[in-house]
Amino acid sequence: MNHDNGPQSSAGVLRSPGRKIRGPASTAIRSSWRTVLALVLCASPAIMAEVLVLENGSIVRGDVVETSADSITIDLAGDSAGGDRPRVRYPAKALSPRSFVDVRGKSLHDDEIEPLLELSDYAAMSGLYRHSRDLLTRIEAASADRDESFATMLQARRSALHRAEAQALLATALERKDSGDLDGALKLAKTLKVDFADTDAGAQGSRLADELIGERAETVRRQDAEAEAALAAEGDAARQRALKRARQALELAKKHADEAATATDACIGLIEQGNRSRMRKRLAAAQKGLRGAREITAQLSDLLAGQGDDERTEAGKLLADAEKIESDCGDALVRLHIRVARSYVEERNYKAAAELVQEGMEISPNDPSLRDLDEEISKNWKKRSAANRSNAGARINNRP
Repeated sequence: MNHDNGPQSSAGVLRSPGRKIRGPASTAIRSSWRTVLALVLCASPAIMAEVLVLENGSIVRGDVVETSADSITIDLAGDSAGGDRPRVRYPAKALSPRSFVDVRGKSLHDDEIEPLLELSDYAAMSGLYRHSRDLLTRIEAASADRDESFATMLQARRSALHRAEAQALLATALERKDSGDLDGALKLAKTLKVDFADTDAGAQGSRLADELIGERAETVRRQDAEAEAALAAEGDAARQRALKRARQALELAKKHADEAATATDACIGLIEQGNRSRMRKRLAAAQKGLRGAREITAQLSDLLAGQGDDERTEAGKLLADAEKIESDCGDALVRLHIRVARSYVEERNYKAAAELVQEGMEISPNDPSLRDLDEEISKNWKKRSAANRSNAGARINNRP
């Protein structure tokens, strides 16, 4: 038996290994080799030029040739042309979490669900909550044809991620409070209060925000009392300190206005979602912010009363700034009441719409838009009442 593995012609006749093949058989063989070469190239590892950040902050540049759940392998970039470059495998713990998640995520295909889920978990445990959410969104988009249990699993992961992020924010807020960074703590507490209200950490953040705002208000009230006592005892020096307290009070008025603006923005989103119960809570928070701004403006007016001519210009400017903050906040809240009331009018819930208009008039009694809307609601309400009475009468007359 002949075990020669040399090339054959298309007719199956054995050829000598050293002899060139010509004609149709030659063309077929060249085509076959091109196909094999293409398959080999396609089977080669994907190469991505990347910059890796190590855990110690060092930078590594090169071409990523392989990634796994616990490492990244890279051909290091070099200055010399040609030749083999050093190939280094970096464990995940040797890289910064963000760098590992970015590079590993790029190397995975959308249909590699389990590796993507593992990477999402790793990102969450590393505090990279946005990256973790993005990976879950990517998995969801790639698994539209999965069964309901898979969707339930993804939703459970999202909920757990939401709670973990809220807990991490709360811990950071408390750390900043303990370190004396009250502004930073208040900013995080507001985020918890608005964006994570459905979590236990969000509820704690809400209480923390109220506590910090209360501490600031108490500080300003104490400073105001001190300033009023100093006015009688220290003359010109006391007036300067009073102006300083006024500036601090103005900053607090701005913070109250910011609270109202944050709640107003949240209300608008909840209106679009149709979430009436949460919308009413956020509206109450916006009204509370406006009341705070108005109280501070009244305190400023009392504090700056009787200032000498030298300070009049600055005192007047501080008060004017506070009044503008209060006015802008009130105008925004009136527009919000009108928007919410109109949403109720569209649903023909005239009672709820009328209540919103009355609340708006308490803020700005002479606002023409509120008055026009109140008149419109009253007319529509009367028309519906008349139509209901007419329909009721017709039903009675039609009884046998």
